[in-house]
This record gives sequence, structure tokens and C-alpha cells, in this order.
Amino acid sequence: MKRVCFFASLRELVGNSQIHVSAKTWSDLDEQLQQCLSDEAYQAIKAENVRVALDQVLCEQAFEHMIHQDELISAEEIAFLPPVTGG
Repeated sequence: MKRVCFFASLRELVGNSQIHVSAKTWSDLDEQLQQCLSDEAYQAIKAENVRVALDQVLCEQAFEHMIHQDELISAEEIAFLPPVTGG
């Protein structure tokens, strides 16, 4: 099982800070998230400005680009991070 974490506004949309999925590939993960998240939450994590981290290392690509790959996900933790604003 892989842990999928959601931070800040994404956590609020999902209604939970983390869920567990059995996904082995990016397309599996996409399918499972689409089934267990609301439409609003699912669309939010696919936004171009949402960053993805695998085992606490930021990825170069947005989730929307990764889901078209059938690559295996070797990470145990997948995190979705919304854009941050500062003051």
C-alpha cells in the first residue's frame, strides 16, 4: 500500500490528510484517486501548479503529465502540495 498525502487547501478539499492506495503505476493511481475523491478534489490535484513529491522529493512534472505514463511508482509516499503564497 502507498500513502497519498494532501497538504493545505488540498487537505481541506479531500477532507483528509492522507489515504492509502494499492496503485502500482501512475495510471493506476489516477484511476484510484478519481474513484475515491470528489470531482472538485480530483480536479484540484490535477492542476498544473500543484507539485507532487515522491518520498519527500519534489518531481519535475505535474501529476497531469505523469498519469499518461505506465511507469511503476517505486515510492511509498506520494504527496500533493498546492502552490504556496507568502507575505
